[in-house]
Amino acid sequence: MRAIVAVLAIVAVGKIYVQYNFYRSAADQAIVSAYRSAAISACQKGQSNLSDDTAAYLWGTPRSITVRVGQPDLGVALWDIDNPRWAESYKHANLELAPKDPHTGLTCRFDLTTGRASISNV
Repeated sequence: MRAIVAVLAIVAVGKIYVQYNFYRSAADQAIVSAYRSAAISACQKGQSNLSDDTAAYLWGTPRSITVRVGQPDLGVALWDIDNPRWAESYKHANLELAPKDPHTGLTCRFDLTTGRASISNV
């Protein structure tokens, strides 16, 4: 009887895991498809020291786009909830774009809430 209960528990956990991954995958695809063009255009305009042709090459067809929540590199502590950038650090959804050329070491984050792009060197 214990073996049957253990098998059923494993099956239940597996079912929940698979459903969660399907949901996350579908949600990520929906967010990326909805904001892809806005993110690409914001990243192309986000770095003023690049020519328009170079920016179009790097960000026109990004290598990958992933959904991230928060920007941990802003330097805001988790317990510092009075900081004006706390929501940006831990709540705002971002699209992270990897440029077409992997050797540049750049990454672009497009904040879905504010509509701003920030380009950083990895």
